[in-house]
Amino acid sequence: MIAGPYVVTVGDYPDTDAELDTGLISGIILDVGVRITLDGGSSMDVAINTKGESSLVQNILTLANATADAWYRPRAVMHDTAGAELTGQYNGGISVHDKINIAVTGAGAGDQLEVWFMVL
Repeated sequence: MIAGPYVVTVGDYPDTDAELDTGLISGIILDVGVRITLDGGSSMDVAINTKGESSLVQNILTLANATADAWYRPRAVMHDTAGAELTGQYNGGISVHDKINIAVTGAGAGDQLEVWFMVL
C-alpha cells in the first residue's frame, strides 16, 4: 500500500522549521518518496523518524540540503545474535508499528515537502 502524501509546509520567516506526525503506520517501509517544492529557500534538511510511541525511536530517512524529488530505499542494519552490527548486511525494509514524524529544518517561507511511504 502507499501511505501519503503527507505534506509539510514551512511558514513565514523566522519560522524556517515545520513538522507533522502521521497516523499509525504498521508494516515494512520499503520505499520513501519525496517531492520538494522550494518557494523561499534554496534547500531543506529532512528527518523522518518513528515517534517511539509503540517501540523505540528509529530513523527512517535523513536528507541534508535536499533540493530534488526522489524515491529512497531505506534499510536497517542487520545484527548478529550478540547484538553486534553485521558490516554490509541490511534488512529488506524497516519494520514499523508507530506514528512517523516528518520534520523539515533550514527551509524558506512557503517551501513544501510531500512524503509517501510504500508499505508492505
